[in-house]
Amino acid sequence: MTQVRKNQPGGNTKGLSAASACCPNLADLLDPRLFRALADANRLSLFMRLAACGKPCTVGELNACCPVDLSVVSRHLAILRDAGALESTKRGKEVYYRLRFETLVPLMRGIAGALETCQCETNSCCFSAIDSAASEPSTTAQRPAPSQSEPTPPQKDQSS
Repeated sequence: MTQVRKNQPGGNTKGLSAASACCPNLADLLDPRLFRALADANRLSLFMRLAACGKPCTVGELNACCPVDLSVVSRHLAILRDAGALESTKRGKEVYYRLRFETLVPLMRGIAGALETCQCETNSCCFSAIDSAASEPSTTAQRPAPSQSEPTPPQKDQSS
């Protein structure tokens, strides 16, 4: 069986652009490739190990953090590099990987700042924009609209 990719590289950003009415800067900062790369537990472990190390490391040095083969660690590092989280430098036969602190730190601060501006009074503008994008035929999951209805009164027990 062949796996078919439904989303092209770069991901589905319909929901992001629809929500930009409430959060104008957030859509420009979110890169689905980076979040997809960090969503794997092994890649996240590698990311944290490189952050803690603070210096460029080889695949062999990083292999200790993950219970997988050296070749799989190398593949995980390549995914992180392609997503923009890492930088690689070849020195002789060894490839050294390091976090791109100069890119990641301002990006994460920018995302945090944009999220702070996204706090709508009622969130109705955000939910309506996202729900309209989610109701398009290509999207399978929908976010439920915020409930505005009153609670239903308890029913009388008719068993007596």
